[in-house]
Amino acid sequence: MTIKVDLNLSRLRRVLRGTPAAIDRGAKAYAEAVKELASQLAPYDAESDEDHLRDSGEVLPGEREGTYRVEFGRNLPDKRAIYQEFGTSTMSAQPYLTPALRNIDPLPFFAREFAELSK
Repeated sequence: MTIKVDLNLSRLRRVLRGTPAAIDRGAKAYAEAVKELASQLAPYDAESDEDHLRDSGEVLPGEREGTYRVEFGRNLPDKRAIYQEFGTSTMSAQPYLTPALRNIDPLPFFAREFAELSK
């Protein structure tokens, strides 16, 4: 008696081919979500802030494919972004980027992309 099993691996091959793009989309969506939350958490003083820290957030491509970085204050005339995040010897920290990073789980962003691949 012989048992024969035919395996159709076309879906698996399609998923594997699409993996780099899915990782890239998931990473970018995650970075965008972190930027949006950090923008909401950034300190803001309507009277004294001409260049608003909260509006300076950017998602930029990282050094490797599938990586992104979130930056604040890159085009502001002072170093306010880093001083606000970490504080100085004369000013307390008012973190906005670190809490955003800690409060957003990256897994759902990647899971959604991989779920789309496997359909």
